Amino acid sequence: MSKFKWIILTMLIAGVLVGCSSDEKDTTTNDDNTTEETNEDDSSTTDENTNPDESKQEDEDDDEQNSSDQSNNGDVLSLGETGKIESNFGDYEITVNSFKTQKEFNGEELTADFFLLVDFTVKNVGSEPLNGEDVYWAELFDDQENMEGNQFFDSVEQLTGEIAPGETANGQFVFNAYESEFYQLVFNYGALEEMATSLTWEFTPDEASN
Repeated sequence: MSKFKWIILTMLIAGVLVGCSSDEKDTTTNDDNTTEETNEDDSSTTDENTNPDESKQEDEDDDEQNSSDQSNNGDVLSLGETGKIESNFGDYEITVNSFKTQKEFNGEELTADFFLLVDFTVKNVGSEPLNGEDVYWAELFDDQENMEGNQFFDSVEQLTGEIAPGETANGQFVFNAYESEFYQLVFNYGALEEMATSLTWEFTPDEASN
């Protein structure tokens, strides 16, 4: 074979090798790009799946917090409505039935404008007996934020003894009260127990019974 033919053959072989090397390089580059795109898609999918769960959990946490606040503070109730109190003494429901005002009460000394008498009912909804003396206290607030505690007169129908689970007992509070546009009766006010429930009833003088 002549020297010229060897040169031509060598150049052809070299060209084929260079072409193969270029194809392999392009294939590797395309594979790398495909891998990067796949990783980006996976990351996007993970973010899309994670964000709704995180938002849902945050909403549930907010709902639990709001529920806890509502349980501790209690809604403002009206006459005839029932609320539940949870405390270290036990769990019980209270219904404020009615109230009235009068200038005299069984010869007791009046130190304000009049006596305000509240009739209420307690139901033991816990699993243990409830001591009536533990729940027989409340505070009365007027529109000037004056606070009066209930009076422990012997002539008042107080809660005494035990209230068995499922049983109810009727009681009466008497307060020294002043003229006001409204009154708020608060049970378990300022309780030291962390999870104790405080309940509030609000009523106006027009709602007083005869």
